[in-house]
Amino acid sequence: MITIIEAQKKSIESLKESLLKLMKDIDYKSSNSKIFLKPNIVDAVSPNIPTITHPNVIGGIILALHDNGAKKFVIGENSEYFSFKEEHFERLL
Repeated sequence: MITIIEAQKKSIESLKESLLKLMKDIDYKSSNSKIFLKPNIVDAVSPNIPTITHPNVIGGIILALHDNGAKKFVIGENSEYFSFKEEHFERLL
């Protein structure tokens, strides 16, 4: 199944509402109150560059999942480039 939704990435609330509509359309119910998200932050670039997932998208996902029953979230990320040298990790921060 492929589903496409339209949302305004600048508004976390708009993203949340679009995702809640999607969840309703596909009859999604959270089966677990704990959620792990990997947002794809692979480089220290502006969130407006499509190399990474825009932080508002992650915010909208968290809010929508919370409204759908999820209560605990873990955000995990790893990029090999930033794992090798401390100065690379500092660049990401």
